Parts: sequence; structure tokens; C-alpha cells
Amino acid sequence: MEIAAPEDGELPGLAAAPAERRRRARELIECGALVLRVARRDGRVLGACSMYVEVPAGLANEVGCAPASWRWLQAAHAALLTNLEVAPPWRGRGIGRALVSALAVAAAAAGARELAARVTTDAPARGFYSRLGFRRRLGDAAAELWSLPL
Repeated sequence: MEIAAPEDGELPGLAAAPAERRRRARELIECGALVLRVARRDGRVLGACSMYVEVPAGLANEVGCAPASWRWLQAAHAALLTNLEVAPPWRGRGIGRALVSALAVAAAAAGARELAARVTTDAPARGFYSRLGFRRRLGDAAAELWSLPL
């Protein structure tokens, strides 16, 4: 399995997004503010993830950041993992862990001190992030912000 940046023109998780959002994503990728990674085996995409190295104030609401979460991200110098997907037949095989690890390396290289993820309170992902060393930082009835020190 290989973890790498997407191929030219590939925008995992944004294929069905409006054209303006895809255009903005490409701009953010070019300037290094948005990082995408895919897991591939034999040319087939098994999973993908994305991360904002820094969440611009204008995008906070779009990526699901409540004002308190955005303030915490800024104060903690945290990058925000915004999407993590692994194809169902490939779950439980370490692909999600490898993708998060790749984002953690990229976040640290960009100067982030934490890698954060927004998790809905009833999501099974809470156990996944906990096993990776993430800890709950803040939250409300709908979602929590978890982070991993880098």
C-alpha cells in the first residue's frame, strides 16, 4: 500500500462538490493550506483524507468549526483533519491509521503542534481516534474536537 498526494486533478471527497468549492480547494492545495492524501494499492484508491494546516476564519463554518473550536485551533496551533474515508472492504486493515499518520507528519512539518479532528458524539470514530492517541479537547451535544499532540 502507498500513501501519497492525489494525482493531478483528483480531489477525494470533493468530486460532487460545487465547482466553486473545488476551485477554492485547488487554490488552498497550491498554497499549502489544504493537504490531501490517498491510500492506493495496485493503482486503486482504498482511502483518502484531508487536513487544513490552518483553518482560515472564512472557512471555519464551512468545515464544521464552531467559534469555540476555531479559537481553540488557533490558540493550540492545530491543523484540522476534515475528512477520513476508507472503502468498507478495506476497513480494519490499518489504512485509516496510515492516512492519519501521513497527515500528522505533514502537519508537524508545516509547524502545527496538534492534529485535531471534529467527531460527532455518537460516532464509532471516537474509539478509533482514542486508540491513535487523540484526546477530547472540547465539545457539545453534537460534536467534539479531539486532538493529537505532535
